[in-house]
Parts: sequence; C-alpha cells; structure tokens
Amino acid sequence: MENMNLVNLVASSLGAKLSSAPNPGDYVGPDTGLLMCGRCGEPRQLIARLPHDRIMPRGCACVRKEWEQKAAEDKAAEERGRIRELRKAGIPDPGLRAKTFDSSTPSRQLEQAQKYVEAWPRMAEHNIGMLFWGGTGSGKTHTAACVANALIDRGIRAGVTSTAGLMAVAYNDRPAELRRLVSLDLLVLDDLGAERDSAYAMETVYAVVDGRLKAGRPMVVTTNLSLSDIRNPGDMGRERIYQRVLEACQPVRFDEPSHRAGVSDEKRKILAEVFGGGAE
Repeated sequence: MENMNLVNLVASSLGAKLSSAPNPGDYVGPDTGLLMCGRCGEPRQLIARLPHDRIMPRGCACVRKEWEQKAAEDKAAEERGRIRELRKAGIPDPGLRAKTFDSSTPSRQLEQAQKYVEAWPRMAEHNIGMLFWGGTGSGKTHTAACVANALIDRGIRAGVTSTAGLMAVAYNDRPAELRRLVSLDLLVLDDLGAERDSAYAMETVYAVVDGRLKAGRPMVVTTNLSLSDIRNPGDMGRERIYQRVLEACQPVRFDEPSHRAGVSDEKRKILAEVFGGGAE
C-alpha cells in the first residue's frame, strides 16, 4: 500500500491519479491478466515485484499524454503570469501596456521598430538602441511602447520611464530606482529634452543614460527635439547626455501627421453624432 500511495503521489503532481478502476472499453489482457486501456491498448496495471507480487496501477499512453498536456498547460500559464508581472513592473502606465504592433496603423517607423525587435539578440549583444525624434504627437511614444511590449512578450525585461517620471522619484528612492532602470534589458526613455534645466535633473538623466551605456544595455529614446538640436544643444549638461545617446542609438525620424490630432478628429465625429453636428 505504501508503494501504491507513492505512485499515486507522483501521478497527482502531474495532474492525475492512477486508478485500477476500469474505464469504458477497457479489457483484461488474455496473456497477462492485467487491465488494458481500451483507447491506446497499453496496460493500465503492472506487477510490482515486492516481497509479495502485487498488481499496481500504471500510466498508459493515454494517461501519460494527459500528464504531458497538463504539464505544458501549467508551464504556459506560469509563463503568462511571469509576463504579466514583467509588464506591470516595467510599464507603470496601463495605457502603454496595451500598445502592440498588431493593433497599430502600419508606418515606416513602425516597420523599423519591428525589425529592431526581430533582431533583438544582435541589438542587445552590441548595445544598439534607437532614437525616435520628431514633432509632438507623431507616434514616437506609441512605437517605443510597442517595442517594449513585444520584447516583454518574449520574456525580456523591458521598461518604460520618462524624464518627468525620473524627476518624480523621491530623493531617497533615487539610488534604488536608478539601479533598477540600469538593470533592465531594454529601457524606453521617453521625452528626452523635457527635463527641467537644473543640475539635479541633468545629473539624474545622465546617470541613467551613462549607466546603461557602461552596462552595455540598449535604450529606445524618444524626443521632440530635432536632430540638429540634439547634436548642438548649446549647453554642456545636455550635450554630455545627448552625445551619450547618439553613441548608442540609431536616429529614426518621425514626421507623420500627429496621431493626437487624429484622435481629436475621431472624438469630434463622435460628438457630432451624439449632438447632431452642433459640437465645437
């Protein structure tokens, strides 16, 4: 009985319990006298050579397939849970967590971002990032979030922050937050250039950018600045930040019509439908 319980314990851990109770279609093997599975034809019992021979349950092919399927389902569920936690920890803004390539309007920039994701192992190996620059509302943050989400879907530790978000971190929490941002496999640093013109702001942004370059970890940086402004900021504090960004990030220009303007147009259409065209 002790050995029987051990066998059942192992089976239970795989999502099933062995039993000698016959299922519909099962039959007794004429040569062995053991219970046979009516589906796969394998024995559902075995003879344990104990001090006294004893018939014990055995996992036939059908049962083993069920165990394997259950193990695969459990593993997939565990991975989905891990990815949810990665996304929650890496992307604080729930709206950005929903940004995906599949739900986006195709564009040249989006295609380049997708190619970056597909080439991620090489990008990571050589610490190659991307710099999305262009006008406000042109889709830079959206595309950068698509990159982060696509990598998280692959189990890669990616995160999104902004220069404003960096400034919002409490002073005492700053060291731990900087270590976290530097440790991510990929960091999206949004809205470079919007940080306050103060020594503290410059040092904080520089610490993140320089720390990641020294650690060999890529960044995707977005900015409303022009490439000319980035190359010639006219300020020593900003210049050392921007030069470090240019060292590691391939510039990609975003010059499409404003996505935000498009959203406003859609809202105006809805308001016109609701209020009969009288909304301004």
